[in-house]
Amino acid sequence: MSDSVAQIMNKIKADPGYADKLLYPGRQLSDFDLKDLAIDVMPSGFKSFDDAMILKRDRGELIIIGARPSKGKSGLGFQIGTSVAKHEKVHAFSLEMDHDSIAARQMSMIMNRPLDWIQKGGANSAAGVAARESLKSLNFVIDDTPGLNVHQIIDRAKMQNKKSKTGLIIVDYLQLIDVEGENRAIAVGKVSYALKGLAKELRVPVLALCQLNRQSEFREGGRPQLSDLKESGSIEQDADVVMLIHRLDTDYENATVIVAKNRNGPTLDIPMKFASAQCRFIDKESDNGIE
Repeated sequence: MSDSVAQIMNKIKADPGYADKLLYPGRQLSDFDLKDLAIDVMPSGFKSFDDAMILKRDRGELIIIGARPSKGKSGLGFQIGTSVAKHEKVHAFSLEMDHDSIAARQMSMIMNRPLDWIQKGGANSAAGVAARESLKSLNFVIDDTPGLNVHQIIDRAKMQNKKSKTGLIIVDYLQLIDVEGENRAIAVGKVSYALKGLAKELRVPVLALCQLNRQSEFREGGRPQLSDLKESGSIEQDADVVMLIHRLDTDYENATVIVAKNRNGPTLDIPMKFASAQCRFIDKESDNGIE
């Protein structure tokens, strides 16, 4: 909400330079605190991700995880969110799964038990009760309202951030956000642009999951690339980080997370193990997933 005339006048009285800031927006480089430009990396739960500086605290970056259907993009996104939520608030918009499905996946990862075991009553076992208590300790807000448009997502994210500082925003997934207009590519581009704006305004990383088009399936080796981002080249342009999940249908135990774009860090291939029963990724370098 904009300041009233009275509020503006009071600010000018308190700081005569405030009027100059209103007339001439922008800041001199000398006004910035340049003493410490080190990047503060948020703990993603994966040492390889942290070494590549994927999640940067207070930098306001848009991070994309792209994959074909059933390759684990939601699992990876919420696995990262579970790790971050141990230390600070995560606000997730789930346009595909309901909160019960997300909680079951989180329990499966925490307990290292198959998802179907959780769903068949394992959640009520003694170990399940302990796992539920662990989940309750997480600062994890889930909004599973279907059919949200990007403006509603932005408004709700700002409200949660105002209530208490948000550390990470997750959107699952980008193409399910309700958009208007006949040209789908332009509409999806507006969504990615708006999410990038949200990240910058709140200075909170936004992790948006994204479905890839079918082109990689016809490519030798099936390796995805940036051009496979579905429906809009604007996603690649707006994103600060793009990670692509590469899993072969003939190999259920191994995966590669391709860091195809990283505006303030390295690009590289990260070899992972994949536990399909828990839809859980495990960092080969440190042999862990959510610790």
